[in-house]
Amino acid sequence: MSNSALSFAIVAKYSQKDAVRLAKQIALWLVDRGHKVFLDDALIRMWQDFAPIPKIQKEIDFFIVIGGDGTLMSVARKVKVPILGVKMGRLGFLTEISADEVFDSLHLLVEGNYKLEKRFLLKTELKKERGTVNSFFAFNDVVVVKSALERIIDITVEIDGSKVADYRADGIIIATPAGSTAYNLSAGGPLVAPELEVSVITPICPHALYSRSLVVPVSSTIGVSVGSKSAEVFLVIDGQEGSAIAAGDRVLISNSEKYAYLVRFSRRSFYDHVRMKFGWG
Repeated sequence: MSNSALSFAIVAKYSQKDAVRLAKQIALWLVDRGHKVFLDDALIRMWQDFAPIPKIQKEIDFFIVIGGDGTLMSVARKVKVPILGVKMGRLGFLTEISADEVFDSLHLLVEGNYKLEKRFLLKTELKKERGTVNSFFAFNDVVVVKSALERIIDITVEIDGSKVADYRADGIIIATPAGSTAYNLSAGGPLVAPELEVSVITPICPHALYSRSLVVPVSSTIGVSVGSKSAEVFLVIDGQEGSAIAAGDRVLISNSEKYAYLVRFSRRSFYDHVRMKFGWG
């Protein structure tokens, strides 16, 4: 049980009016109970009587992220502080609670009645042929994919320096267990329990019937290169950021040894979410 004052940073999907409205209600609820509240830049522009989120994360006990899984991922890539996700609208796999559960859940949180679920992030390095290196962190997935108008592309995959396969496909996905429920699943890849520390390699629309997903330890280093010299190809991280890729460039995906921590209240398991999301009996 915890009765001491805590510090909260609140981030909301500012394009959703309901998320913004709920952010202010949560902020006032916490302040009324003696807790300290920081708001992200978009919310600060609307309510200047609150403080902006400090750059030093040690000043914050929890992040509250209001929106969807995409909003949560954008925060999880950057912070080491435990995150409570509040979903607005459609059922999410990462956001823990719905809007009508918020204040009951906040009572539990400030009293210390919660657990933390650890999710690893993948480190991705794009090594350009000309020598420059761009680095990214992925919560859900790393995708190498052709443009919409591009023909099928040639992709080579290596694991720990050993060649695994040459694919002719629209692209390839390297997903974490968190990302196994997203693009990976749409491409025919497996669902993976979140506590497993593995990466899933799934080709996108491969031009071969035998091309199937491959599950490897997260300790493995996965190398991806594109052989199609004139093709327009992109590296996409969590569907939110990335870079163009040219023939001769290499993408290296490995364990970042960095984790995101999600607040859970033991109300619903991963399997409950799966059953509800996909309508399993």
